[in-house]
Amino acid sequence: MRKQDIIANKFKRENLINIMAAYQLYYQITLGEIIEKSGFEKEKIVDLNLDIDPENVLNTMIEVINTFKKEDDFDSIFEDNMKINAMIHALKDFTLKYDELNKKENIYDVFYEKIINDQFFTLSMQVFFSEELKSRIDYWKKLISNETAKELKQSALKII
Repeated sequence: MRKQDIIANKFKRENLINIMAAYQLYYQITLGEIIEKSGFEKEKIVDLNLDIDPENVLNTMIEVINTFKKEDDFDSIFEDNMKINAMIHALKDFTLKYDELNKKENIYDVFYEKIINDQFFTLSMQVFFSEELKSRIDYWKKLISNETAKELKQSALKII
């Protein structure tokens, strides 16, 4: 499939909403798990000011499209890569912003390895993801209009 066709599809309003909702949810679930396993005081999470940057998500989408556009199972690869990227972004953001984290590199490496080897996202995380996705979709529906989706698609087409 051509890059332009893939972008036209992935940057439709409904698809953007679903991608942003899933990405944000993967990011936040990953943060929760890392916080729990690292011993970080949950009350201090607000101080770290961690959340997705929509521009990073859009850039990740374009990067994945550029890299895997010729694959027969592109949609599956796209979803897997967006999930992995969301989890790695959460890991990276947490380890960069949590200054008091002991053995930062070791913690990063351990979680990174689990994410890459598909050993991180547990069944209970998947259940939580499924339960929460609808509310995230509703949130992003309020933020992404048809006009916004159209503008984002045009920007993506210019980048490629």
